[in-house]
Amino acid sequence: MKTHNQNQNVNVKKLVWFGCIAIAVLLAFFTGYKLAHSQVSQGESLTFHLQKFSEVIANIRNSYVEVPDMADVIEGAIVGALEQLDPHSVYIPPEEEERIEEQFSGSFEGIGIQFIIYEKVITVVSPIPGTPAERMGLRTGDKITHIDDKSAYGIKEEEVFKRIRGPKGTKVKLTVRRAGIDEPLIFIITRDRIPIYSIETALMVDNQTGYILLNQFTSTTSDELEAAIDSLQKVGMKRLIFDLRNNSGGLLTQAVLVASKFIPSGKLIVYTKGRIPNSNLEYRSLSSGKHRNFPLIILVNNGSASASEIVAGAIQDLDRGLVIGTTTFGKGLVQSQIPLKDGSVLRLTTARYYTPSGRLIQRPYKLGDRSGYIDDILMDETQDTTEVDTVKREKFKTSAGRIVYGGGGITPDVKIQPTKLSLSSARLRNSRVMIDLAQQKAPELIKKYGSNFEQFQKEVTITDEMLLELVKEARRIDPKIEIKEEDVLKDREFLALTYKGELAQAVFNSRQSRYQVVVPEDELVKQALQLFPKAEEIASLPR
Repeated sequence: MKTHNQNQNVNVKKLVWFGCIAIAVLLAFFTGYKLAHSQVSQGESLTFHLQKFSEVIANIRNSYVEVPDMADVIEGAIVGALEQLDPHSVYIPPEEEERIEEQFSGSFEGIGIQFIIYEKVITVVSPIPGTPAERMGLRTGDKITHIDDKSAYGIKEEEVFKRIRGPKGTKVKLTVRRAGIDEPLIFIITRDRIPIYSIETALMVDNQTGYILLNQFTSTTSDELEAAIDSLQKVGMKRLIFDLRNNSGGLLTQAVLVASKFIPSGKLIVYTKGRIPNSNLEYRSLSSGKHRNFPLIILVNNGSASASEIVAGAIQDLDRGLVIGTTTFGKGLVQSQIPLKDGSVLRLTTARYYTPSGRLIQRPYKLGDRSGYIDDILMDETQDTTEVDTVKREKFKTSAGRIVYGGGGITPDVKIQPTKLSLSSARLRNSRVMIDLAQQKAPELIKKYGSNFEQFQKEVTITDEMLLELVKEARRIDPKIEIKEEDVLKDREFLALTYKGELAQAVFNSRQSRYQVVVPEDELVKQALQLFPKAEEIASLPR
């Protein structure tokens, strides 16, 4: 955390002392058992290494070519120490920790928009349902040019939060440009408490199949899921597709509560083991008899991690439902949150978690090699090599005796590879041209369909000519972009569905409308519908 220059010299000694203590703690965790007995490599003592560190700090302070910011130096040392540990132990500065806490708390105070900064302009992705932004009429695609009469062109994301968010009851003035309207629109919006939803969408795929997409595990996830399941059951849901794709995790306690929705009370969901005794814990289902017995399919991919893997692993190990997709990420380390005096936080790995069958889901890593670990995240999902890897991985058995594998994520019961797009199609999809053209076409479509989604869904068809129009627009925006028209037409099914979804969101000003278009035609969802007999068969196995 940076300090003001005028206070720098006064605080140097305190910072050096704090840095030494912090590094001592980090080194103690890093070197584990040996350092616990005051021994390190080559027989040198912990005191020796701390003295060495103090010498380095003193030389930086006294001899560096410029007056150093010692707060930055110390924080850099902390970050560097943690980088020698596992990939998930991190230091979080106060300002970043505040944002993370807000995300997992389930709410903040502001106006309620999801936005991106596109070509240096704040662009509304979607107003959050039920918030002041939605009630006042902000729409998908609106471009915010001024905030309280001050230009927002070229603004950074952090500055957007500072200027648009604020205490409940205060007002903010936004100047907005909207496609199809020549004059700017003025909105004066009163801020309110804004919920952060972890359930992205819940809808019926057909007259008996519900679909729920969960994007993270926050403090409100269990309550949101309960409400979503109840609402779907009221309209006829008899079976559920639970989508955890690209869900990177969140709160472990919420993972247990989510799994408890489907697993009888008292069953082991996950357990943790660490070096210190209080890291050894068991978490059991808390459903108290209210668990749902309907057929269940879990969707996963290589972006499903941590809490997502706890849920998928428990469902699989207890033979409760079917897991389909591609192998999950493999994040089986538990971080303890250790608050520091200045508001920053040390998230230190203190345990590993295991599924009910005893599987460690954490994939292999090398201490200090974070770049290689991150590269694995970016692996092409269609290059999943689990079938080869399982030859080397330890085998475990589910409650009913089925073979499952540990040490590298959750291997699905049924592996289904996603559609692989051509490079041209991927460039077109990632260019944002679909969103831009959808917003341009929205005013005309709004006149035609108004709020009639069913008519839109039935009548709007994406033609080859419309896809080629996207290619033409992408080339106009970026003359250097390389897109082959023949490749785009080969991938027309995926691209047409994606584009229609963007049109639906722009016309009906709702991400839910987009999902109503896209989800029923999602290839993995369509295959899941065919696999419910297998899900029922697994759930009925003797245990």
